[in-house]
Amino acid sequence: MEYHEYANLFPMVTGSDFEGLKEDIKENGLLNPVVLYEGKILDGRNRFRACQEIGQQPEFEDYEGDNPLEYVISLNLHRRHLNESQRAMVAARLANMESGTRTDLKPTANLQEVSRAEAAEKLNVSERSVNTAKKVQTKAIPEVQEKVNQGQLAVSAASEIADQPEEVQHKLIQKLETGEAKNVKQAKRQFEQEERVKNTTKTDDQTIRILLGDCVQLAKEMTDKPALVITDPPYGIETHNTRKGGKDYQDGEGYALGLLDNLCDILLEKCLPGAHLYFFSGYSFCFQFKEILSKYFNVQDNPIIWVKDNHTMCDFSKSYPNKHEYIWFCKAPGADRKLTKCIPDVIQCKRERSTTHSAEKPTELLEILIEQSSTPGELILDPFVGSGSTAVAAKNTDRNFIGFELDEGWLDVARSRI
Repeated sequence: MEYHEYANLFPMVTGSDFEGLKEDIKENGLLNPVVLYEGKILDGRNRFRACQEIGQQPEFEDYEGDNPLEYVISLNLHRRHLNESQRAMVAARLANMESGTRTDLKPTANLQEVSRAEAAEKLNVSERSVNTAKKVQTKAIPEVQEKVNQGQLAVSAASEIADQPEEVQHKLIQKLETGEAKNVKQAKRQFEQEERVKNTTKTDDQTIRILLGDCVQLAKEMTDKPALVITDPPYGIETHNTRKGGKDYQDGEGYALGLLDNLCDILLEKCLPGAHLYFFSGYSFCFQFKEILSKYFNVQDNPIIWVKDNHTMCDFSKSYPNKHEYIWFCKAPGADRKLTKCIPDVIQCKRERSTTHSAEKPTELLEILIEQSSTPGELILDPFVGSGSTAVAAKNTDRNFIGFELDEGWLDVARSRI
């Protein structure tokens, strides 16, 4: 016999509760008849099913009231101990009945149209909870929805699972069902760690490679997938005097920004899903950098600030000297890789003078970023190696490393440091 749409708003009784219902009917008979409306079961789906399974003929009676929806809601709220998440799911189904969105209900002309606000009030939940339940019913796999319906999973936790691809949802719910994880947060953390291990480039010994050549071309040829990128690309500075008295680069705005754009296009394909990326940036084109990076990656809105121990040179009568650099933190699309610790966006580290490179970064700072965004054995990429500080930091933290450098002189310096 078909169940009425209003009856289907509420989850079926399952497990030990249903077994207990069958035993009670066996011992005491069917105390309340199954109620019919429009030829369908309006109340008593579980009693009807229990009678079928134990081979007993159920009794029927017709609903004679004038508000079948309120009748069903009132009976179920008073008779069953539904938690807030279960009630939110009911309210979301109720508000969906005329919307044509994803639902198991079959709207007919006789069904009452109810807004989300009205549904929330009828089921004694917030409209926000109803919206969350609607998201779960729309995006979550059936196993997740059923856990909420049965009161085994909070609708807020189910919403977190629903944000993941379907194959990931299956893995997360399996961890919860087997007891491997106690909650969704723990399940996600375990899954992310498993993905990191699975996608890590395994070697018997730590591998540090620095290649001579154009970073764009070398990145295209790269077969290993880095889990982390840390790099200090050209800033768009026309000339820059070094301590040796010469000029170590002359790139210009158009060259620097175009190079960054081309490189990011390649990194999007080459990095592991969810890889973290850190891009150092000078103040001159800081937000042009962010605009380019945002085309390819999810960029944190606030940049990380590296505070140095000394300021830059400038005309002190006209300007305040610069004593910091910006670092844009990005995430590649895919798995949600978490940071290791919660640290502020201002990091103080002394500048290093290991070499004469004008843009040398402190290994202490690089090691912080490496340990925040990777695990030992994973591969780190620096497309602009320079004097090799990122390679040194990778070696110190037991990570594998690959880097590219266009200048043969600086390549020799970097290799000598490691």
